[in-house]
Order: sequence, then structure tokens, then C-alpha cells
Amino acid sequence: MTFGSFKLGVIGPGSDIDTLVVAPSNITADDFFSTFPEILQKMAPEGAITELTLKPDAFAPLITLKYQGVDLDVLFGRIAIHNQIKKDLLMTSQDLLRGLTDQEVRSLNGVRVADELLSLVPEQGVFRTALRAIKLWSTRRAISGNIYGFPGGVAWAILVARVCQLYPKATASTVVMKFFRILEKWQWPMPVVLKHIDYNTRIGNLKVWNSKVCLCPHSRKYI
Repeated sequence: MTFGSFKLGVIGPGSDIDTLVVAPSNITADDFFSTFPEILQKMAPEGAITELTLKPDAFAPLITLKYQGVDLDVLFGRIAIHNQIKKDLLMTSQDLLRGLTDQEVRSLNGVRVADELLSLVPEQGVFRTALRAIKLWSTRRAISGNIYGFPGGVAWAILVARVCQLYPKATASTVVMKFFRILEKWQWPMPVVLKHIDYNTRIGNLKVWNSKVCLCPHSRKYI
């Protein structure tokens, strides 16, 4: 499964493709890192895969590689409640998080967030066009990237999605115009929320994010 800018339909030149390999309960991360690289090499044309690097100790463990010159980030996601993965698996289901560690939940979050975002905007085409414009604007002004202290790709997508919700019939150009007007006057640190938060929902040790307790949902793991 893909996620990130590729799944949202706003990938640009030089961008990598974020992917998730979803596996049933009997497959472990150790199995993934020990066998998947060899499987990839056998299935690919000779010389197609280069710069393959295993990163099992990353915040979200992954394999990075170039496939015919295209950068790929390959994460591993285990579904503890299924012993078989169906093609129509709904990744936004909360039940998929049952029995997983925080690290395993992080690996699934990329796909879950992308799927949820696309389901929450009224017009996906308008959302994609407006988001492309905002991403281009932020990149040209060097104010993009959470590692630099600026909003990252997901943050920009959430902000644009909220404006799309507020103006469900607007064109992409109108959404871009409203984007700057609304966020200029936004009462920060009030969070930008795309859906109602059910504080009664809880799965295992995962907490439901509460802005009154923690303004930074990325610092811990939440549903």
C-alpha cells in the first residue's frame, strides 16, 4: 500500500514513494528484514535495485532503496488480529491496532492517515490541486519540513483539507485564497481538527489525543 504524497496524489519531481508492506500476524519485523530484500532482488530486473539499506532501528523501521532510479521507502506493518491479508482490507478500521506495539502502530499510521484524509475532504480533485499549490509555495519559500521546524507534508495536507471542508463547493483557486485568509486569523494554538474526536474510544494502551493535555500528537502514540 502507498501513502504520503504519492497516495494523496501530490507527488512531485524528485519525491520518494512511501510504501507499506502489510503482513498477517505470523510474520514478524525480523522476518521482513531478513527475507524481503532477497525477495525484492529476485523479482526485480538485474541492476534495477540500488542503494538498498535496512533501517530496523528507525522510529518507524523501514527499508530504503532506489528502483530504476526512483526512491522508495518500504515500511513493514503487521496486523495482529488477522492471519490472512485480504486485498479489500480497510486500513482505517480501529480494530487493526489491537495487539500492536507503539512501533507497529507507527508503521501503519502513514496509510491510515492518507486514507482518512481523502475520505474527509468533499472533493478530492479540488483538494489535490490546492495542496499542490500550497506545497509548491511553501517549498519555494523554504518553510516546509518538520525537521526544520516548519509544517511537514501531512501538516500542510491537514490544513488544506480543513479549508476544503469549510468551503465544500469551492474551486481549487478559491481554496488557496481562503487558506491564507483563514490561517492568518486562526486562533493558535487551537488545533485544526478534521473530524469529531471520540474521547471514549480506546484500544489497548493507546490514548485518544486531547489537545488540552498535549498540543503535539506526534510526541506520543494516539488513535
